[in-house]
Amino acid sequence: MIDSISIDNFRCFEHLKIKGFKSINLIGGQNNSGKTALLEALLLSFSPSVRSIKILRQFRNENGNLIKNANHRVWNHFFYNQDKSQTIKIKSDSTNEQSSNLELSCISDTSVMIEEMSALSGGKENISELISSKFSDTISLSIKGNIDRNFFNYYLLPDEEDGEIGAIGKIMQGSNLPSFLHSSARIDDNGLSKLYSLTKENRKIKILNEILNVLDNRIIGSEIDAITGESIIKLLMHDEQSFPLAMFGDAVRKITELILILLNTSSKVILIDEIENGIHFTKHKDLWTKLFQIVSDDMQIFATSHSFEMIKAFNDVAYQTEFEDKAMYFEMARTEKTKKTIANPMDMEILNSEIVTGNSFRGE
Repeated sequence: MIDSISIDNFRCFEHLKIKGFKSINLIGGQNNSGKTALLEALLLSFSPSVRSIKILRQFRNENGNLIKNANHRVWNHFFYNQDKSQTIKIKSDSTNEQSSNLELSCISDTSVMIEEMSALSGGKENISELISSKFSDTISLSIKGNIDRNFFNYYLLPDEEDGEIGAIGKIMQGSNLPSFLHSSARIDDNGLSKLYSLTKENRKIKILNEILNVLDNRIIGSEIDAITGESIIKLLMHDEQSFPLAMFGDAVRKITELILILLNTSSKVILIDEIENGIHFTKHKDLWTKLFQIVSDDMQIFATSHSFEMIKAFNDVAYQTEFEDKAMYFEMARTEKTKKTIANPMDMEILNSEIVTGNSFRGE
């Protein structure tokens, strides 16, 4: 379980260090205070993989047209103030004394890449021919570091011809990609149906149904329907009718996705962007209660919110209860003097005091 993270030159962070993560971590703050960027840094720290980079580009709507038409700008938004001359450094430490070290830097000199990659592969001639023919004019992203002494060193190269990102070198192996519920992305019906089937096999569907009933007491159950040839989840109503999940609001689909992931994921880390989206404030406490109940001791959740009601509900559920040792709140804010982003950690006693006295706890 991760305990701390330090971030340099990534997204909106010039320098940021956070310590004191627990099982369930809520990150609050105003818009553009760095909440989502922190989740992205955590994703890279847990899984410094090609897929992670592609996911982050997808979340930011950076498509293949940028690679084809302006590949020199592909990596800009990863760097603080878009300054690609700096090196991104992300380091995290875990409670079991494991650590993750990651460095990302831009390279335009292909000779540097050729020397490093040929040393790893033992074939300088082939490496040189490939890079010189296709990537001589591109800016590559160097990714190197280690997770618990498992070292990686590779380059990502924008391919103008197909609008994709290629990779060459010693890629990180065995990293478990965290589940990332981004505010702008959802698992498709097929993926949800597979998770539902796993949940049913493990005899945990009752948990999902109970939580859906809390959101809408007309929902009494769920099932898989494949009448059209493609499996979809249908929700059963108290009047014995059933409707596809897509017919319900964003909150029901989002919570279905979250619970199915929690009950089935092989990853022990779940990142949730804007957890309050679509969920009525009267249901916030019910949601937190269920999450605290089903999150296992070896699992970690990082969620963002700028909702007063959601943050207060988090504190109401955890403060002076059996869940208090599992919970931590972090206030993201910019300092008045330096305008730098900071993260102010608050345990449940401090957060409760801030809420009761009406003090700032959302970066105001």
